Amino acid sequence: MKKILIISYYYPPLNDVGGLRALAFSKYLPEFGWQPYVLSVKNPDKGWCTLGNSKPPDRVKVYYTWSLINLTRATGKLNGLLAKILHPFGINLNKPLIRDLFCIPDQFIGWIPLTFIKALNLIRKNNIDIIYVSCKPFSSAIIGALLKYVTKKPLVLDFRDPVSPLFSRHDGCYKHLPTFQLTKRMEEIILQNTDKFIVVTKETKELYLSNFPVLNNKIHVIYNGFMEEYFSLNPEPFEKFTIVYSGNFYAGIIPPDPFFKALQVIINENNSLKDEIQFLYVGKNADWLKTMVKKYNLHDVVKVTGYVSRPKSIEYIFKSSILLLRIVPAMISTKLFEGLAAGLPILALINKGEVEQIIKTYSKTPYYIVKPDDILGIAQAIKDAYKKWQNGKLEKKKNPAFYRDFSKKNLTAKFVEILNKLSG
Repeated sequence: MKKILIISYYYPPLNDVGGLRALAFSKYLPEFGWQPYVLSVKNPDKGWCTLGNSKPPDRVKVYYTWSLINLTRATGKLNGLLAKILHPFGINLNKPLIRDLFCIPDQFIGWIPLTFIKALNLIRKNNIDIIYVSCKPFSSAIIGALLKYVTKKPLVLDFRDPVSPLFSRHDGCYKHLPTFQLTKRMEEIILQNTDKFIVVTKETKELYLSNFPVLNNKIHVIYNGFMEEYFSLNPEPFEKFTIVYSGNFYAGIIPPDPFFKALQVIINENNSLKDEIQFLYVGKNADWLKTMVKKYNLHDVVKVTGYVSRPKSIEYIFKSSILLLRIVPAMISTKLFEGLAAGLPILALINKGEVEQIIKTYSKTPYYIVKPDDILGIAQAIKDAYKKWQNGKLEKKKNPAFYRDFSKKNLTAKFVEILNKLSG
């Protein structure tokens, strides 16, 4: 068997969605002739991670290294202190300025030293053929670049999201900070020296090629996909018409108001529907959600599960009537793949683009594509789906072609093609 070192901060027992990609690759790689050695974090930053009790797959050799310091809590407290100092002067600090100024390239920098040492030992001891790094965090990419420089082993970088500071959602001030310039230069050097660069959407590929032409012959797209073994369920559906959303609502990036305002419009038109329709949020009852419920008087409509495991989250999807989808360009949320894998109707609050094309190509059930800020359009889509559900016409149906193209096992096969060509 050929051997690959997988460096991924997010990996079991962490339950974060960021770990699913490395988890799937490590699970299926042995079936394609590759032995994975996984290196992850022993003391994850609890400000950014969700610690669970999931275990790595069989046949995977897993090692954990200590982060020397986790900076999220410390930088958060310092930022809060700075905000209090500036407030009497009429300055409202609503940005993570301390983190942006001092965490270079990010707040996970404490994981670099011991992980580099352990990875170097594993490469030399086990004669590793390829180094694979899953990002975020960007600190992981630095580990990979250092290992390539020392060992001369091929490096494959996999960016699950657009990591570059060039695509940061910070305001214009961020790009004037020394942090930005230094991180940008780090990225340029790393991307120039990586052997293969993987992204998860075609839109992300175009984004990087437009800024880094050097990647032209290195870049590949492998979608996130879904774990097929989770999707053989057939639970009893909810009695109510249920709109389900699982995971990050991106409330700080995409305004959440239009969807909840649309629900209010529907209930105001027909108050009895509050007993027939529910919005199920699979996740923590965050402050933004409490604000939406209070603002739009949706106490009878919105239900929150709290944190659940991924299998339980998928069970909720199966039991629901329609999946709500929100996308931050140029990312594609795992929720899209899980909804299509479950054969669930989709209410996508998105603009035209790659996600729309995937839905139109693979959905075998009714779907609704509405602009994210179109309140009346959202309300109309929900009412139409509800009527179909009442009449038994909002059916669930899986698409075999979708399973062929997006199951994580088949996507691992595409990954292996890249590895085989790179390793000779």
